This record gives sequence, structure tokens and C-alpha cells, in this order.
Amino acid sequence: LFLARYGPEIVNVITHARKERVAAVPKVRADAQVMAVVDAIRPGRTLVDVARALRITPAAAAQGIQRAIESGVEIRREDLIQENVMESVMDYLRDHRFAKLRNVRDHVGDIAELPELRVAVAFARRELFGSA
Repeated sequence: LFLARYGPEIVNVITHARKERVAAVPKVRADAQVMAVVDAIRPGRTLVDVARALRITPAAAAQGIQRAIESGVEIRREDLIQENVMESVMDYLRDHRFAKLRNVRDHVGDIAELPELRVAVAFARRELFGSA
């Protein structure tokens, strides 16, 4: 009786929901620390170079870049992430959207250090899913 009465409407709602693309609202705001990291990014500078320029660890620089990406700041990834690393991360995240960083590291192996992988995952999630 329930399906006879509400079935077509339920199917219609599910069909409509599948067609819509969900765009997440950024959960992170770019604060002064994040923007300092973004300002240190220059063409030709690697993640390690950015960290040295700011006198912070590569892990701290990667976290700042990740937060900038998640907050919607546009950053060129070509200098920060090697193409082979980016391709491997993107291939894995296409099928494992909610994978944790350690899962990505287990999958890609030793082709990149953890800070570089953190940044690559943030770029890949933005590119693949429209959010971080």
C-alpha cells in the first residue's frame, strides 16, 4: 500500500538527486598563516623550497597548502607536485574517494614523501570531486 501510494514519488526524488552535483561549501577558511604559505609559492619552487623560505617544516607547509586548496584558493600544482605522483594519486582516489592519507601512501609506495602526498591528495580531491 505504501509503495503503491508513494513509489513513483520516491523514484522521482532518487532520480532527481542522482542528477544533481553536490558542491560542498569549503569547511576551511584561509587565515593569515595559510596565506603566508600561499604567498611563498613561486614558479620553480618545490614544496621543500616553500618550507625553507618560511622557515617551517615541509609537513607544516603541506598542511598550509592543503588548507588553502580546501578553502578555494587557486594554486598551480605543476611546480609543487610531480606529474607521476599526481597521476597515481588521482587514479587511486577515483575509486577510493574517502581514502585516508595512509591508504594513498600504501597504494603509491615510495614515489613521494608524505608532505607531497598530502598536497597531491588535496589537489586530486578538488579536481575530481570539486572540493577537498
